[in-house]
Amino acid sequence: MKKNARAREWSGVFAATLCPFHKDESIDEEGLRAYIRELACVPGLTGLVPNGHTGEIMSLLPGERARVTHIVAEEAGRGQKVISGVSAEGSREAIQHAQMAKDAGADAILLMPPHHWLRFGRTSRTAVGFFEDVASAVDIKIVVHQYPAWTKAGFTLAEMLEMVKIPNVVRS
Repeated sequence: MKKNARAREWSGVFAATLCPFHKDESIDEEGLRAYIRELACVPGLTGLVPNGHTGEIMSLLPGERARVTHIVAEEAGRGQKVISGVSAEGSREAIQHAQMAKDAGADAILLMPPHHWLRFGRTSRTAVGFFEDVASAVDIKIVVHQYPAWTKAGFTLAEMLEMVKIPNVVRS
């Protein structure tokens, strides 16, 4: 079934997922599996987005992010795509997280702008270069995470038009 999901267009409903934890802050893997199995059965759902921006990604260590992605990919084998969030402060770290997401079974990554851009801004070349760096290092589809235009990290139309020229960046 996974191959059929990969062939579909990158459009539709992608549900941002939650990650349950035990009291000691370790991942509740059984709870996550049960939750994803139930969520994956929702009619009309195209894909799942673990490690999303408003989820628990910032509470997870790199290996835990990959583990969550792996569990979601295993349990979503019913035809949904898996887009794993990647949040990093620079290209080298983002490349490492993207490779781990790919190895864990993600179909794509949701590449978030580095958080320091929110405070300090960045140049257009830096913004586009960040996506080029990740795309050239890891063969995985990339979904652009867009912050609101009023932030220093939101992408302009011109920047997004440059990003979609990168073969790995999803256009839909």
